Amino acid sequence: MKNQNIFYPFAGPKDFILGRYFVKNHIAQTAVNEYFNSGLAKTPVVASSSKLRESLRDTASSDNITFKSWHDLNKKMTELAEETSTANVEWQRGTVRYGALSRNKDKAVEYFYRDVQESVQFLLEQPCFEPHLTYKPVRDFDDTGARCYGELNTGDWWWRQQVGKEAHSHRQL
Repeated sequence: MKNQNIFYPFAGPKDFILGRYFVKNHIAQTAVNEYFNSGLAKTPVVASSSKLRESLRDTASSDNITFKSWHDLNKKMTELAEETSTANVEWQRGTVRYGALSRNKDKAVEYFYRDVQESVQFLLEQPCFEPHLTYKPVRDFDDTGARCYGELNTGDWWWRQQVGKEAHSHRQL
């Protein structure tokens, strides 16, 4: 379910939007619980025919709100944070010493960092970024036939790096 649902751990867009609204607007725990206790989040099922009931059942997983309290929402947010965090990319600790060449005493500053390659790999694996990523070079032209340069993948360097090498490797076959 994780790989097929871009709203995971929420069931669908309505579920996600409501949760995001509560969190983003800092809605108080008591107000969220009151919202659910008043029945506002319930989807009324008024189905006179079996076909309509079946249709409603098929869409229920993506249409219904799957959390019914602040506690449920917090569990989903924790699951979302665990799923999308860079927790699998370990923090490293480093120390920089300075002042040894000056009159000041030798001082040390501790800093924390994560492996850049692992962090970038994590970001590239996120499905929400997929529509915004480009992996191949493009040659764009305007109406007059003049070459247009906009993004990195429209430049000659990317073309030489990727297409040039592929073309060269094909010639060797």
